[in-house]
Amino acid sequence: MSTLSLSKLVLDFDLYPRTAVSSTNVRNLVAALEAGHELPPLVVDRKSKRVVDGFHRYNAHKRVSGPDAEVEVELRTFKSDVELFAAAVEYNVGHGKQLDEIEKRRVVFRLQEMGADEDAVAAVLHTTPDKVTKLVFHSATVKIGGGQIKYEPLKKPLFHWTGKQLTAQQLRTAGSAPGTSYKLAIKQLRDALTTDEAIDVADESLVSALAGLRDDLVAFFAENE
Repeated sequence: MSTLSLSKLVLDFDLYPRTAVSSTNVRNLVAALEAGHELPPLVVDRKSKRVVDGFHRYNAHKRVSGPDAEVEVELRTFKSDVELFAAAVEYNVGHGKQLDEIEKRRVVFRLQEMGADEDAVAAVLHTTPDKVTKLVFHSATVKIGGGQIKYEPLKKPLFHWTGKQLTAQQLRTAGSAPGTSYKLAIKQLRDALTTDEAIDVADESLVSALAGLRDDLVAFFAENE
């Protein structure tokens, strides 16, 4: 085991299997550190110093001890980025919060972009090639630099975009869409609107957002009726 300064470590989000670092997980780890508990070492690529496993622990250490804190690391050597990314996925599949469906789809597309075949992808995700095929069925495409086509996994509310080439605006919406249906979000908002004092009318930003939603709904129905 070795120690390295956080300032020498690299968080490469192109090789991170999750969609985002969870602020809740980071806060929980910060609380553990402040209570005197030790965290497992970060797994780091020996050559590039990229963090393979431990993005949440990295952020917790940084918040508690600063960007130059010395932390315990396990240095590993990888032959390629494919092997490195596969290891990052393995760590996430093997412990902690499991990858959700959208994260698994992103992993599949990233591994395929890097040249991994279906059997290799299935092995990394601890599943079968048939399930990999089903997993990525709901996806759209995005045109990137040089006319290349990239696959974009879709969340449940946007499954009707399957096979579609997305515009820049649609891509932003795909990224911010919830994992559950829009119908659920609408029900939750309607419940709040029809329950006494559920909406804090003193919150000016919230009331302004609701007014914007009202205007958007008027425009939506004017265009689609």
